[in-house]
Amino acid sequence: MSAMRLVVLTLDETVFDGPVEEVVVPLPDGWLGVRPRHATFQARLLAGDIVVRAAGRERTLATLGGTIVVERNEVTILTGVARLDHDLEALEREIGDDLKRRTALEQEAEKHFDRVYRQMARAVRSRPPTGGRA
Repeated sequence: MSAMRLVVLTLDETVFDGPVEEVVVPLPDGWLGVRPRHATFQARLLAGDIVVRAAGRERTLATLGGTIVVERNEVTILTGVARLDHDLEALEREIGDDLKRRTALEQEAEKHFDRVYRQMARAVRSRPPTGGRA
């Protein structure tokens, strides 16, 4: 079977870039299979698992949605988040764990800022007044 190129991009990384035999994606009106020499089109992807068939192997690509563009035997998927060999539930758990970690870091930074702010305020209040010119 002939191959086409699949490129999956997020803002942070290239999640996948290589030859594939087929890509099956979730669209608003149902699942769509894309194979080599598919007609040119562009569509919105739903959150879900994308099936990637490459080198006789089936892999799963979890994404929270995005855009798919097919042209000239190349499939490009643009998405905010995607993980290869993950399912949607694992991706959502990973995002939830990351959100908890970031929230904890943000709270710690806020505590540190408040502590430094209070120290600076005390230092300013305890400074003797400077004589001004008349």
